[in-house]
Amino acid sequence: MSPSTQLPEDSLKRNDVKVMTPTATLSNIPLPGTVPQEKQTHLSCVAKIDEEYGKEIQNNFRITDERNQRPTELNIFPTKQPYIPYALAKAYITKNDYSSKIKTLRVRFEAYQEQVNKKNRAWKDTKKILEEKTDELMQEKDKLLLQVNQEKEKWEKEKSWLLETFAQTLDLLHTHHSVTVQKLKATRLALENIQEILKFPNVQKNESLSSEKVVSWISSIEAEPEFTDAFEKGISKMEDQRNLLLEEKIRRALELLEKVKQSLQKQESEIVDIIKNGSECRGVDSLKSQPPGC
Repeated sequence: MSPSTQLPEDSLKRNDVKVMTPTATLSNIPLPGTVPQEKQTHLSCVAKIDEEYGKEIQNNFRITDERNQRPTELNIFPTKQPYIPYALAKAYITKNDYSSKIKTLRVRFEAYQEQVNKKNRAWKDTKKILEEKTDELMQEKDKLLLQVNQEKEKWEKEKSWLLETFAQTLDLLHTHHSVTVQKLKATRLALENIQEILKFPNVQKNESLSSEKVVSWISSIEAEPEFTDAFEKGISKMEDQRNLLLEEKIRRALELLEKVKQSLQKQESEIVDIIKNGSECRGVDSLKSQPPGC
């Protein structure tokens, strides 16, 4: 400070100097968290307080600067703090208190929201995994259903084929049975004919014996030689014809026997083939029905 602005120490000890407390209320204790925006809102109030403060200093101390005749401030108070009305300070403190509470609630809410989001992400991941497993199971189910349907169609075709083959085999066996019965009847008739033919030599033998008796009788009655020769020739001719007829019948009997033999052999081979084919079909079916690896 300049010497002109300094007060002499004896002036402070004078009795006519009356020290008075200013009427303006100044705050030595700073309020927590003074808000500049609120100060700017009440600039008129702050300016009025400064003006009253300057006038009271001038009236009470009568200290002026010799150059500009303005009161000189004395450093008798601590650093001046702006005045804030009680209602505004109370509102600010309340606001600050609620702001801290709101911040605490916000922090808690954010923590809770984080937990909820974490749980939601976990549930979404679980849902996604379950959906993927469900899709896999559905695909496996579709594959199994398709495989079952294919196996079912395959077994239906095999069953139809087996039934058709069995029916054809039964029809073939029935036909062969009917043909065999007819052939057996024909064979029985042929055997009866052969038996009749084989009985013929006994008759011929009896007839030959009777002819010999006739010849001996004719010779005993001393007939004419010419008649006897002619009769013997006729008898021999008849015997030759009978022998030829007997040979023809025997040949026919042998032919019938050969035909019967061939027919029986053919029937036997057909029956053997049917039995063989049936056993092969059963073997193929058994191989189809066996599981792989057996």
